[in-house]
Amino acid sequence: MFPSHQHEIGAIAFQLLASLDEYEVGMDQLVHEAWDGALYQSTTDCFDRMRNYAGAMPRLSAAWIELLIRRFELMAHLWERMGSSERTDRFAELSPNHIDAIRGLRTQVLRYLPKSS
Repeated sequence: MFPSHQHEIGAIAFQLLASLDEYEVGMDQLVHEAWDGALYQSTTDCFDRMRNYAGAMPRLSAAWIELLIRRFELMAHLWERMGSSERTDRFAELSPNHIDAIRGLRTQVLRYLPKSS
């Protein structure tokens, strides 16, 4: 990264972290509460914003792809279970993997924040 771009990348990293927090809270609600179409849409919009932010930081590629895969797996399972209160062993496996992917991305994004003097 060029020194002249550090401030811009730092600002994008802060935005990505804020969106990641919002996304995590929304996904937690989707996973543990009744299905809510508006909440699903807002987490999808948040995910789209995160995609734009992550694109500005190429070193996030692996962590971003991991989250993308884990989100897809979790959402596919949630769609299959919509209208059912049944939780399966597969769900118990998917949810922690998704959380781990969120944490992994967060760890990578923190490396882009400016170092305090």
